[in-house]
Amino acid sequence: MANDNIIINELLTFIQNKADVLDELTIIQICAGNFSEQEIDMAKNIIFSSCSTSKPITRKGDDKKKKNVRDIIKIIKETDPDVQPMFVARDLSRLPPVTLDNVDVSRLLKDMSILRTELLETKKASEPPNLCAEFKSIKDELEAFRKECLTKADLSKIFKKIE
Repeated sequence: MANDNIIINELLTFIQNKADVLDELTIIQICAGNFSEQEIDMAKNIIFSSCSTSKPITRKGDDKKKKNVRDIIKIIKETDPDVQPMFVARDLSRLPPVTLDNVDVSRLLKDMSILRTELLETKKASEPPNLCAEFKSIKDELEAFRKECLTKADLSKIFKKIE
């Protein structure tokens, strides 16, 4: 990282590390359920002051926590990682666990299917061509040549006897 700025904030640490791994809705649900409104507000102020040239939008209403987390995710995803500060956690137990309940299994299965297809394509591309067919073709050519040579040899014997 070009930016050596280190900021201690568990919420921002979690989002920065999970933004590329989890979908946005899952991150929002986990963060809204594990961090207080004050922690989310503070994290939003930190991320806007360190990564954004715009002012943060003041959110109100029932979904204030979720909207603020969405704003944080947006800034983290839009900002070049080399420009972002490094967010670290002082208390690792404050980082929410990601369980199977939070993982989109259908997406995981789709990714596995894509990887399987790519692996099979790579394997096929690296296999040598069908050598059995090539060897059979060469064998057939040699057999035909041998028969031709024998036929010519027999003819030459016949011509020698006639002479």
